[in-house]
Amino acid sequence: MKQKNFEETFHKVPFTPFYIHSDGKTISVEHPDQVLFSHDRGTVVVAPRDNRFHIIEVDRIEFVTLTPPKKTTK
Repeated sequence: MKQKNFEETFHKVPFTPFYIHSDGKTISVEHPDQVLFSHDRGTVVVAPRDNRFHIIEVDRIEFVTLTPPKKTTK
């Protein structure tokens, strides 16, 4: 994935949770605070709620999928 495309997904307003698909793994990003960019923006560190962290080169991200919005009941 191109760096620009990933950043566009990440900086969507309002933020939309998404999944990163890379090297056969699917990593959930539920909040922007879970992602840290390297200085050159070519690498991201993702810390999902499972108390692990993932270091991913943006070029190795195959694609992202947006999390479907939660249904609200009225």
